Amino acid sequence: MNPRYKEKVRLEIQKILDAGIIEPVEESEWISVMVFQDNKMGEIRICVDLRKLNDACVTEPFPTPFTNEVLDSVGGHEAYSFTNGFSGYHEIKIAKEDRNKTTFAMEYGCYQYTVMPFGLKNAQPYSQELLS
Repeated sequence: MNPRYKEKVRLEIQKILDAGIIEPVEESEWISVMVFQDNKMGEIRICVDLRKLNDACVTEPFPTPFTNEVLDSVGGHEAYSFTNGFSGYHEIKIAKEDRNKTTFAMEYGCYQYTVMPFGLKNAQPYSQELLS
């Protein structure tokens, strides 16, 4: 890891660990590479390269609808709800038996997601019954 990012990465890992987004894990059959992206504000975003896991997933036959389809279906209702694309994924819990598939390794240890990470194929807000 580039030494100039080391402390920023450590702090970001601690932040998402404290928020319960990830948890430490001792071992896993699935390990993906952690990468990070810094932005203009000097902050970084932790990302995990989930391409190998995505390749092993069955493709969901129901694509995400186009915006106009969504708007047509909600038109006329009294209330609407919007979520942030980044934190929206972090609202979807992953079943305990499937969390190890999201394991990533880095200098400070191995971690797995407890909630849906960004970039996971077919990541959509399913009901809790389908995730468990």
